[in-house]
Amino acid sequence: MTSTSETGTTRPLPYDELAVVTSRLGLLEGAEDVVDALADLAQAQARLLPDGPATDVRGSYVGGHPFLPAGTSWPTDEAGAPLAFVAQVNFADLAAALAASDVAPASTRGLQELPDSGLLQWFVPAVECFGLSFEHRDRAYARFHSAEELTREAAQPVSAAVPDTGSGEWSSPLLHRDRATAVRFVVESSLPAVTDLHEGYRPERLGVLGDEDRLERIGEAAGSAFTDVYGGDTVPGQDDPEEEPPAIGGGDKVGGWPCIVQGDPRCADAQDPAAAAPGADTLILQLDSDEGVFTEWGDSGISWLFGDPASLRRGETSSLWWSWACY
Repeated sequence: MTSTSETGTTRPLPYDELAVVTSRLGLLEGAEDVVDALADLAQAQARLLPDGPATDVRGSYVGGHPFLPAGTSWPTDEAGAPLAFVAQVNFADLAAALAASDVAPASTRGLQELPDSGLLQWFVPAVECFGLSFEHRDRAYARFHSAEELTREAAQPVSAAVPDTGSGEWSSPLLHRDRATAVRFVVESSLPAVTDLHEGYRPERLGVLGDEDRLERIGEAAGSAFTDVYGGDTVPGQDDPEEEPPAIGGGDKVGGWPCIVQGDPRCADAQDPAAAAPGADTLILQLDSDEGVFTEWGDSGISWLFGDPASLRRGETSSLWWSWACY
């Protein structure tokens, strides 16, 4: 089974980043210890794939009208303007995909830490840059509905009209804001991006891979091929590949390692203590313009929703923060 994005990149499903990268690095002299270290860093992630028009207002989908219990108002920003709805994830759908998956996650980190029930909803301000400061960890406009709350009557169906947030560049990141697209989850393995390995975002988590001296020695032994092969830019034996392999970490997904572009938002200061908690730099949801399926963030950018899975399991959203950047 394969998935082809609007950009033309074909990705086999599930796309096992660990297997792909270790097979490539296995061809490079001096990379054996890195191959072993990668297995310790692998996390499970769930690829988001479009699954036709959404009909279940309590399901997982992008765009359209979110689930709002009867009597609940549409969320607004500090100025009282309606927020733009982005997506909602029903963690029961995710848990079912994980249970049915044949992919054995190489680590207990990842999807297993997220809630196994409840509904997470994500909104963004319909203002310039979607309200981001790009200076600190901007809090996310998110709601979490417990499994019990999901039994309440919905105020509107998924097909209902949504509040008008304008028609300009910053009115919504959705390619089709009035069309709710259901998503299904495909569980895969996920690896840290090259930027994590080279910039040493969290050396204590990366271990041998965060060692700049070791990376330099491997680079000397393998030449520039280490970064190219690991990053998915080239495949050994293919001087002129017909299509570019999918980049490590990219795509629309829940959990796993993020695909970081430009500066790493996880290095930013947090104004809210909850967003500074040790687990608050965990990727919850990533939406990638490069996939050309759900969203467009600025000039072909990528967005990340981070937060503490343990806090989210308690139904708390105070640890959630977000950012986006252009490629």
